Amino acid sequence: MGNAYTYYSYEEYGRGYIGARSKSCIGDDEYKGSYKDKTFNPTHKIILNEYETMEEALADEILLHAYYDVAINPHFANRAKASTVKFSIAGTKDSPETVERKRQSHLGMIHSEEWRNNQSRGWTEAHRKRKGEQVRRSLTGRKKSDEHKAALSKSTSGRKYITDDKTTKAHNPSLPLPPGFRWGRAKGITKPKG
Repeated sequence: MGNAYTYYSYEEYGRGYIGARSKSCIGDDEYKGSYKDKTFNPTHKIILNEYETMEEALADEILLHAYYDVAINPHFANRAKASTVKFSIAGTKDSPETVERKRQSHLGMIHSEEWRNNQSRGWTEAHRKRKGEQVRRSLTGRKKSDEHKAALSKSTSGRKYITDDKTTKAHNPSLPLPPGFRWGRAKGITKPKG
């Protein structure tokens, strides 16, 4: 007999719930899971496997959750998949009640200017990088139409190169130079960046 186990609690002809439990818990026979779904009412429970340690039971729970994809599988009342450190709710959707509760909790929230700037900067940098990768992947190997080629040519015609000795960019000569830049190219850089 082990000290921990994985179990499956279920409704007769209904949904189920997979979990792990320590045998040291009082009233263990009646325990059917830590589910939050009010429509789930399990009437049966079976022990799937017994283990010497809770860590082994949790490892088995992780495997079972991944195999049955319990977070999004409609046959299970589990709302998240167990992981080694935390629960994952990937693939799940909040109920309309939860969405409204979250919205209400954020109403009237005031953030400092520093917080807003940090959030904006972090999101913008990550967003730019992700979008740039998506565009590069989508355009790789794609043939450009004559209209597209003409538009690209027109947008870059008349530009000259500027550098800050680290990067080289194409720049419209009718506009003033940005601070720290000079006309020309940086040594060793042949293609403009930006």
